[in-house]
Amino acid sequence: MRRKIILRLSILTVFLTLLWSCHNEDFAKGETEPQRNNANFFKHTTSSTNAKTGVDYVEILEAYNREKDFLTAMPDQKGMPIWDKMQVLDISDKTVLYVPLSADETELSSLLIVKLDENNSVFHVQDFTNDYLKAYVYNANYPKENRKLLMDTFLQMDFFTFGHQEFTNLPKDLYEGSTEYNRLNIMDAKKGTEQNKMFIYTTVCTTYHYCVHGQSASICDYANCNCGGLIHCFLVTSCSTTATWIDDDPFPSGGGGGSGGGGGGGTPGPQPQKDPCSLNTVFYRLAPGCGTGTGTTEVPDIEDPCAKAKPAIDKANNILKSQAGINMKNDLEAKAPLDKEWALAIGKDNTTEAYRATPSKIGFEHYSIVPVEWLNPNETYVGDGHSHSGDPAVPSAGDFYGMLESVTANSNFLVKFVYGISGTTTESYTLVVTDPAVAAQFLIDNPRSKNYDPNNHGFLEGSKLAKEIDKMKYIYNNKSTAIDTSGENYNPRAVGLAYMLEKLNAGINIAKVDANGNLRKINATIEKIPNINDERAKVSKCPN
Repeated sequence: MRRKIILRLSILTVFLTLLWSCHNEDFAKGETEPQRNNANFFKHTTSSTNAKTGVDYVEILEAYNREKDFLTAMPDQKGMPIWDKMQVLDISDKTVLYVPLSADETELSSLLIVKLDENNSVFHVQDFTNDYLKAYVYNANYPKENRKLLMDTFLQMDFFTFGHQEFTNLPKDLYEGSTEYNRLNIMDAKKGTEQNKMFIYTTVCTTYHYCVHGQSASICDYANCNCGGLIHCFLVTSCSTTATWIDDDPFPSGGGGGSGGGGGGGTPGPQPQKDPCSLNTVFYRLAPGCGTGTGTTEVPDIEDPCAKAKPAIDKANNILKSQAGINMKNDLEAKAPLDKEWALAIGKDNTTEAYRATPSKIGFEHYSIVPVEWLNPNETYVGDGHSHSGDPAVPSAGDFYGMLESVTANSNFLVKFVYGISGTTTESYTLVVTDPAVAAQFLIDNPRSKNYDPNNHGFLEGSKLAKEIDKMKYIYNNKSTAIDTSGENYNPRAVGLAYMLEKLNAGINIAKVDANGNLRKINATIEKIPNINDERAKVSKCPN
């Protein structure tokens, strides 16, 4: 039986629950000598528990361990919990915790599932290791839908914990991937499971606008929302998420051990040829940097920021160099010195795949209105451009959140071009979506309400995002120690934004148009200065 439930506390990235009928710890016997310090297992901050108001689930679990000592019986004796990535599924009569464990903070060593009753008393815990997962999902004797459920849960938990989006060695009867190794992107896995109505969650977003300072929302529009020269009309995307609750017992008891526990033999499922690029410890993960040669094992180095961003930057450059991009550049560069912002939409013809830029539309002094309604019915909205009314072209917090909201509502949205003035010359910075799923999740984790200042359209002072940007700006402005090999004259705010986007894995990057008219991604990191107790900025740009 399935029934829909609504998730609380903006926990939108929640998973199908794994339920069991017995009310005791379901572990294979762990190693005699633990390889981690169990005394540190429950160390956490209250804010990292993702708990509902007033409830510290980690503290509850620690008390339960003092009574049952389940840590010493866990099959995973190396992994430590990443509490700030724990997911909480909270419904009327029970709560389920999904706790990722990792031995190296780069990959899952196991997934700990905890079930509590309506009084927040723990009545079941189970630790799923990668060995158990492999033995279970490759065994065709187990129900196909249950194997898919467990594999989906691991892929999603890996994605939300570490941001990995490319997976391999997936059972061929569960997923339709590419190459003989059955590789699959997390977004493609999501599409397939949604079609089968088996996916972990479904998100529905509604976009609307509202006025403040007494204006009625019912008559609010951008033209009538200018209060005393200030803009008080905002575009808002509100999302709700539902998940499916499974009331049966999908997985065999006694599982989770090093040998795959609960397997009990059986006929292996349709396994792909073993991917030489997969990790030995995590069969479904691609190794960083694997396949730099040729052939089917060629995989970009997922740790290389330039390689990771290149496909999206190339698409943005294609738009920029198209006739639509040329028209946009000529239009917005001419309007960059004016005292009002101007904006246009970029559409892609669904038949010819040609790009087209609409005419630009006048906005306000510090706010633009993208005329999406001027696109033709057969065109897909893929990007936009606007001017900054005499100011530098560095994207504002309003630009950034507008892009996040656009990506959430439209996965085809790719790029936001900004034109402005630096000294006496025009310049252009661009925000480029490198991963729509990560960007959508970033918006959930870092909402506009906590990081955006509507009074100045900047990042809210003291907010999480502002702190990261300001830290880099401060260090970068100390030119005596900064290492800048870009050959560009970057605005410090742009460098700060590049640092924040990369460090917090926003799924969006910032690039600047160079002297040759090419978009080049900005790289910005902070490193320790050798032999000195200090830090310095390291700035570069990606090659074409």
